[in-house]
Amino acid sequence: MSYPIDVRGSRVLLREWQASDVDGFTRWIADPVVNKFLTWGATNRSEAEVQLAEAISAQSVTPRLKYFLAMELIDTPGLTIGDAGFTWIGDDVAEIGYFLEPAYWGNGYATDAAQTMTKLAFELGAKHVIASCFADNTASENVMKRCNMVKQPTSDKNRLVYRIARDQ
Repeated sequence: MSYPIDVRGSRVLLREWQASDVDGFTRWIADPVVNKFLTWGATNRSEAEVQLAEAISAQSVTPRLKYFLAMELIDTPGLTIGDAGFTWIGDDVAEIGYFLEPAYWGNGYATDAAQTMTKLAFELGAKHVIASCFADNTASENVMKRCNMVKQPTSDKNRLVYRIARDQ
């Protein structure tokens, strides 16, 4: 798949980040409610600008290791509500993630984005896709379940890990 990437789910559009997306990017990444569930993040616009620049820079790295994309609602073009994507963590293993502004939680957008990114990872050669979250993040765990992922054993009682194989 060539750059720039633009993929559609049933309700969300996932596209490459652009510098002009800084307001939408800052809204979700600097939100303290979202940050509760992140091991990284931003607390202000300046930090968000740095992370957005890093995300844009990662789009042109060869070989590309990170595919994190801006999330828009198909019915509301131009309104960035979050981010979804994956990182290659092995030759044929991708780890997906999905992040939304709290105002859009509970509407199926994260599930649509996670399913779309899983499909993209498989199209790009992944044999396995994993996702993880904090053990108390039941909403994220429910997204993984709706994506037909299977819970995996882990020694970290504070984390949940799910996996799906390409041929499942």
